[in-house]
Amino acid sequence: MIVLEPEGRVLRHHGWGLIPAWAKDPNVAHKLVNARSETVAEKPSFKRSFESKRCLVPADGFYEWKGQDPMRIVRPDRAPFAMAGLWETWEGRRTFTIVTTGPNELMKTIHGRMPVILRPDDEAAWLDPAASPRRSRPCWRPTRARSRPTRSPPRELDEGRRRGPHRACSGPADALLTPGPYAPGGRTVTLLQCRRMNGPLGLVLPGGGALCSWQGGALETLSKSLRFDKIVGVSAGALNGGAYFTGRLPEEMRHWRDADSIRALRLRPRLFPASVFSSDPAWELVSYAADDERARRDAICDLTVLSLRDHDRRTVYSRFTPKGARGWDGPLADRLVASCAIPLVYPRVRVGPHYYRDGGTAGVDGAHFLDLAGCETVVAIRPVRPDERGRRHWGRSRGASSRSERPT
Repeated sequence: MIVLEPEGRVLRHHGWGLIPAWAKDPNVAHKLVNARSETVAEKPSFKRSFESKRCLVPADGFYEWKGQDPMRIVRPDRAPFAMAGLWETWEGRRTFTIVTTGPNELMKTIHGRMPVILRPDDEAAWLDPAASPRRSRPCWRPTRARSRPTRSPPRELDEGRRRGPHRACSGPADALLTPGPYAPGGRTVTLLQCRRMNGPLGLVLPGGGALCSWQGGALETLSKSLRFDKIVGVSAGALNGGAYFTGRLPEEMRHWRDADSIRALRLRPRLFPASVFSSDPAWELVSYAADDERARRDAICDLTVLSLRDHDRRTVYSRFTPKGARGWDGPLADRLVASCAIPLVYPRVRVGPHYYRDGGTAGVDGAHFLDLAGCETVVAIRPVRPDERGRRHWGRSRGASSRSERPT
């Protein structure tokens, strides 16, 4: 967002969702991502900011939902524009909200509200803390549709299009809606990404079977803009997490893109333990982790790999940290392959005195995400088939409260 300081206009990073200076709970920010222009001067949450802490929120488009269809609103010439915003400081943390007004002729067909989009001539008056904000009321009227952003097909959202709202993450306003492409199997899949999120940043990578290549592509795209501090990987997601953990994600993605020639499924039936396919492709994929000393040196974040201990069916959390400073429950390669050893499909993996198998298999205890404690933002990349859209993929887990039983 853009604020006016003594040296002039300055672009700053603020979290989206205003936290009033008097607030006791920062979670109030989720309810204050927008401020209605009709009541902004009277509402206690916005009154102070309205008087002296106004800002510009630059963007080249914004998203709204028409029923279940996401719509991207842009200018006819695709030029950037400025939305009216308010900012505040809470315990050293800066946050902002976007001021909204009634819809114009175009937006009436999509939604009942729209951002206040400032004309260039009105920006200086809106930013000036010495100017009376009430003099800006004329610029709060909805912009005319012919000079306003127009609809464009929502192809810049991910391929789902009906997977649920895509909330823009806290980050620079000019980066909230930056598309990042990836094309597995010849299909173009684009993701919304941010150049920065509030940190520390956590990542959950659940299993996805044959869709783990899509998950890897999504992670590859996000990793160009985000740096994750803690990762929890389960089943096939552990393979992608291990590749990111050691800085080998590009190498792994070359492997996935050549899936046909590497024969990912190699028939090798066994009676004991019962399995149908060979786990050789998985071992080949994690060959970079065969040398634990090298993996320790290459590690760039904390990694937790989930697997199931075979004899008592309890979830085991194998933790790996850069240089092993805070733990190294290796061998890393063995833990990664064990996490995706699907029962009856791939053979189980022996580590020490015990055998381990797929971490996504139901055990006697529920999995938890306590290793992500301390992360301010957590991203989950869950690949699903078209027929799975809308299904609940996480139930209550041990250690999760009723308010956080579903990762978002």
